[in-house]
Amino acid sequence: MERWRGSLAVVTGASSGIGAAVCEALLGHGVNVVGVARSADAMEKLAAGWSEQHPGARFSPFPCDLSDTAQVDSLMQRVKEAHGDASILVNNAGMTRPTSLLQGSTADWSHMLAGHVLNIASLSAHRVPVAMDTGPSFAERNGHFYSATKFALRAVADGTRLELRALGSPARVTNISPGLVDTPFHASLTTPGQAGRPGVAGVRMLQPGDVADAVVFALTAPQRMQVDDVLVRPTDQRL
Repeated sequence: MERWRGSLAVVTGASSGIGAAVCEALLGHGVNVVGVARSADAMEKLAAGWSEQHPGARFSPFPCDLSDTAQVDSLMQRVKEAHGDASILVNNAGMTRPTSLLQGSTADWSHMLAGHVLNIASLSAHRVPVAMDTGPSFAERNGHFYSATKFALRAVADGTRLELRALGSPARVTNISPGLVDTPFHASLTTPGQAGRPGVAGVRMLQPGDVADAVVFALTAPQRMQVDDVLVRPTDQRL
């Protein structure tokens, strides 16, 4: 940790729990910390104690509501203007609602998605400067958030299955994940001015009927068999 001494860290959810513990640990290693949380009072109390325990490092409370998109989008720039460049970003803040998949509300789900996915991605993106006109290809750069949403759907499918079992329902839930399929969908992924469809050169793509066959496979499985995940991709696909 010696190489981080004197550098600046930004820690979200810093007012209590894991976030507060991370702040104290970093301060103990001589790292200056900007603590981000909604409760300014709670962070001020922590700062008062830490200033005596860790005189070699500085803790700076930075009130911010991470459920507010406008505040999230400007956070890293505001931190930079007030404290300089951060070398460490700890995305610790979390938010949850007591809601289920079968009976929950879209508002509660949106609240958790914003806190755990959108705002974390936004903070990370605003922390890392990228030259957008050079560097990785489309497949390496532009498809990752989409992939994250698909991973989320796998968890939603399995959570739905578990809730159904808890209710004694025999209903089955199958998640079918196809790779590159020859449909107009890929046109929506093409960046302005880009010719053709990205990431498909030389690949014999799946046909829509191939995915339909996977659906039929899941539906025709005997009732005693739960097909959880079906992953199909073109033989030539490298990603």
